[in-house]
Amino acid sequence: MTKLCWLLLIALIFTSCSANTSADDNSGDTVKRTDNKQRKKVLANALTDTLKVKQWLINVIETYANGNDSGEHMRAAYKGLRRALTDNYYTYKLDAMYLDSDREPPMSKEEFKKKWEGKYNTKYAGFGGFIISTQDNGKIKVTSCNVLSGTEQNASVYRVVIEDLDYKTKFTRDIKVIAQNGSLFIDDIMEYN
Repeated sequence: MTKLCWLLLIALIFTSCSANTSADDNSGDTVKRTDNKQRKKVLANALTDTLKVKQWLINVIETYANGNDSGEHMRAAYKGLRRALTDNYYTYKLDAMYLDSDREPPMSKEEFKKKWEGKYNTKYAGFGGFIISTQDNGKIKVTSCNVLSGTEQNASVYRVVIEDLDYKTKFTRDIKVIAQNGSLFIDDIMEYN
């Protein structure tokens, strides 16, 4: 009788453990499905929180433009900007900056336009540096940053006015911000001056 009780007890323990294991497996699936839903929701909402996007965009611009003094600060500012740009925009902007230069292989304005016209409006590429077109600048401040529109799924365009407080110059930019994998990136900067 004692052996039978022990066997019954062991059988109940195994049954209980296997039931808990399958329940744990199911809860893991539920957590995974919930995580995927939350990730998609975060991605969808990344651009709808315009205050957060504006703060991010202002920080990217001011950190980069005000970090261009020299040495380590300049390298850190450039790395920060590079992380904020999509690969396509980064390559496009480098092509624009080095048009008709001694770069090998050289690229003409016509070749540049042909290469990028399907993706970007090459008329507003800006042929100076990143963000602002001047080589040297003083203290940079974003004085206006307003959402213009949601141009497509996971993208918004912001009208940004950037001022050089020392040299008393203004730069107007329309900046396309996209959301990818839960992160924000700059995918185009239309430079009007």
